[in-house]
Amino acid sequence: MSNMTVTASTAPGALGPYSQAVVAGDWVFTAGQIGLDASDETLKETIEGQTLQVLENLTAVLAAAGGGWRDVVKTTVYLWRRPAGVGGMSSKRPCTLPIWPTLKPSTRSTPKS
Repeated sequence: MSNMTVTASTAPGALGPYSQAVVAGDWVFTAGQIGLDASDETLKETIEGQTLQVLENLTAVLAAAGGGWRDVVKTTVYLWRRPAGVGGMSSKRPCTLPIWPTLKPSTRSTPKS
């Protein structure tokens, strides 16, 4: 079986020696994303802005792989610890509602310090 690398021109390029995604048979494995806007290479300032940008980036990568959010069965979210009063885990939930209105993949959210 051969694997196929995936590149979406509307998502930020890989920042290291890896691919945005790899298709292996019927599976697509995406690389981690940050809230970087590919059009101007700026990092969104808020947790909500970064979450929405990550979802947009992954939407582009999934489309380039021939799929979409309807095909996602598992996600892992790493949120860096924020100072008191700045949104965190609960701030990402409203951002995912438009992406996952009915089909909700298994999701693991992990705070990182």
